[in-house]
Formats: sequence, structure tokens, C-alpha cells
Amino acid sequence: MVKIADVNTIHRFGVRGGFGGDRDSDAVAYNEATIALRDGIVMKQISKEHIEITPGVRGGKPRIAGTRIAVEDIVVMHLKMGQSPLEIASKYDLPLASVYAAMAYYYDNREQIDRRIEENEAFFEAFKQNNPGRLEEKLRRLRVE
Repeated sequence: MVKIADVNTIHRFGVRGGFGGDRDSDAVAYNEATIALRDGIVMKQISKEHIEITPGVRGGKPRIAGTRIAVEDIVVMHLKMGQSPLEIASKYDLPLASVYAAMAYYYDNREQIDRRIEENEAFFEAFKQNNPGRLEEKLRRLRVE
């Protein structure tokens, strides 16, 4: 019987550079792999391939390699909008493994990504309050009259 190691035994490591092309800045890439350990324990390990972090691209947010789709975009689509990983992969022409790698990265870095999502939502709400749309402005004028 094979046991799965708990989240605390997950090992993460990044690989800097080595992507070629216009990605000559420091980048970190992640990919999920399974490693069999002694006593039948299986551990998930993050390696290079699916997730990149590049300063200056999407504000340095972790994103699907070779795209501008941030991990937090995948998280919002999956957890808040209810889209399945397969739907997300199909809609954006992504490898399904990249969507799962984004979710794995999210669960490994949940606090940081949740904080960033909350900050973005607060910024959007403040922007919306200070910059009403044309329809909202017309409705407000009609209510006053």
C-alpha cells in the first residue's frame, strides 16, 4: 500500500534562468512530479516547466510558462467562478498539466496569493466607486430628478 506524504513534506525548488529566448531575466519555473520514497511513501515535488516568475511580466506574479495567465487568474476561474481545470485548459489552449501545476502552486503559496487577490478586489471596488460607468451615472441623475 502506498502512502501519500502530507503537505508538510512537500519539497519545492526553483530553477533560475535557462529558458532561452526573451526570458533572459531571472525566472523561476515549477512543475509537479511524483517521487517514490522508502517505505512506500510518495512525495510531490515541484520542479521546472509549468509556472514562471519573471520580474516585469505581470508584475512578477507567478504565471503559466510562456503565457501571461497568472496563477491567481487560474485560481479565480476555478475556485470563484466554478470552472473545471479542463474547461480552463480548453478555453485558453493550455496543457491540463499547467492548470493543475498552477493550482498546486496556489496551495503551496495560498496565503500570499489569497492576499494578492484580496488586494486586487479592494482596488477594483475602490476604482469602481470613484469611476462610475455611464449607465450608473445616468441612473444616478434620473434618481435625483
